[in-house]
Amino acid sequence: MRDKLKDREYFNGYIDYQNQRIDKFEGLLEQLINEKGTEFKGVRTGKLSLVNFYLDKMNALYSLGAPVKEIKQLFPKVIQYFTDIWNKEGSYSNLLKIMSLAILFNISKGQLKGLLDLIKKEQLNDKLIDFLVQYIDLDWENNGSEYLFSNPYGYVQNIIEAENQNTALELLKVYLEKEWYKGHNDTGWYESHKGNKDI
Repeated sequence: MRDKLKDREYFNGYIDYQNQRIDKFEGLLEQLINEKGTEFKGVRTGKLSLVNFYLDKMNALYSLGAPVKEIKQLFPKVIQYFTDIWNKEGSYSNLLKIMSLAILFNISKGQLKGLLDLIKKEQLNDKLIDFLVQYIDLDWENNGSEYLFSNPYGYVQNIIEAENQNTALELLKVYLEKEWYKGHNDTGWYESHKGNKDI
């Protein structure tokens, strides 16, 4: 167990629930595409739901203590669905999660090509996303001159520009302990760990 707020039974039940949702939505999505075509608005909604269900399942598996290799196996589905639907007005937080996970899972530039092409086409121009993409694609042109969400991500600039690795680690520790969570106080999940619902 990596998470101490919930027990093993909770996570196993939550993962079973996400599996049921994924199976149901993938079946409905296939049916919807067959009946209405890929451009039908409900297809996009279904794919966005599946991105969130897979990410939720991955979070639960990690919290339960599953091997990272097992969690990584779910990631291609996330990339596939997200690439199908993402645009500049789409979910920034999901894009940030996906790029971060791509780095942690050591996903290649080739595996992310579709999504990287979209980011370039949409001209997102965000310093943080550019920084993450450059880790995967060394040829990526850094176009972002500012942070689209300076609160809480503007602080990251201090970490990126730190003089050395030790300073960067100290600043990262401060950011994670004092800035990151506080900077998300306007999100729906803020303080959700205090609730007693299955979240």
